[in-house]
Amino acid sequence: MDAWLGAAAAVAACALAPSLGAQRVWRGNLYPYLYYSSADGVWGAAHYGLTSPLGFAEQPQPNTAAFALDVGASTQGSYSLIVDAQAPAYWNGWRLGLTLTAARDNRLGFYGLGNDTPFASDSVTASAPYFYKVSRTHAGGRLTMQRRVLGPLRLFAGATIERTDFRALPGGSVFRRDLATGAVDSTAIPFTDRSVHAGIVLDTRDNELAPHAGLLPSSRWSRASGRSSPLAAITRCAATTTPASWGRTSCWAGWKRATRCCGRRPCWR
Repeated sequence: MDAWLGAAAAVAACALAPSLGAQRVWRGNLYPYLYYSSADGVWGAAHYGLTSPLGFAEQPQPNTAAFALDVGASTQGSYSLIVDAQAPAYWNGWRLGLTLTAARDNRLGFYGLGNDTPFASDSVTASAPYFYKVSRTHAGGRLTMQRRVLGPLRLFAGATIERTDFRALPGGSVFRRDLATGAVDSTAIPFTDRSVHAGIVLDTRDNELAPHAGLLPSSRWSRASGRSSPLAAITRCAATTTPASWGRTSCWAGWKRATRCCGRRPCWR
C-alpha cells in the first residue's frame, strides 16, 4: 500500500510541476512621500508598484514584468501622472513596454526666445509675480516592442506621441508679451510631436541592471515630425549606431555615430 501511495504521489507531482512552474508571483508596494521644489513648492506624491520576479532561473532581465503608477501634485498647481508597464520576460521571445504620462509644469521658467533676451530682476513685482514664468501642460505615450530573432539578437520597434500646450499665468509676463507681439506664434500652440523607431539590438550582457560582461551594440532608424518649440516645425530622420561593452574591470560606451537627414537631403554632423 505504501508503495502504491508513493507512486501515486510521484505521478501527481510530475503532473503538477508544469502548472506550478507556469504560475506568476506578483509583489506589490505602495508608499506616499513629500518633497520640496523651489519652483513648485511642496509636492505630495504616491507610488504604487507591482512586480513579478524571475524566480530561481538566472536570467539577465531585471524581472518578468513590472507595473508602476506615480502620481503627484504641488502647492503651486503642478501635477504629474506616470503609468509605466514593462514586460521584459513575460512572453517568451518578446519584450514589451508602454509608458503614459500627463503633467503640468505650472511655474516653468520662460525668459524669451533666442540668446539675446535681457533679464531684469526688478520686472518681478506684486502685479506681475510670474513675469518670467509660464505654465506648460504635456501628455504623451511611448510603446516599444522587441522580438528575439536568434540568440541575443533582437528586432526593435517603437512609437512615441506627445502633445504640449503653453498657458500664460496671471499678470504680466514675458510669454504674454511675446504672444501679443507675435514672437511666439499663437497658432502653433498647442502642438503634437510624433516619432517612430526601428532597429536591431545585440544584447549579450550577463545582467541588465548591473552588467559585468557582455556587449550591447545597436543600430536604430528614427523619424519624427511635429514641433519641437512654439516657433519651429521639424521633420527629421536619423540612423544611430551605438556599441557598448562591459568587461571585468571597465565599462565604456563613449563612441557614437549618427547621421541625420532633413527631408531627403542628407547632412553629416
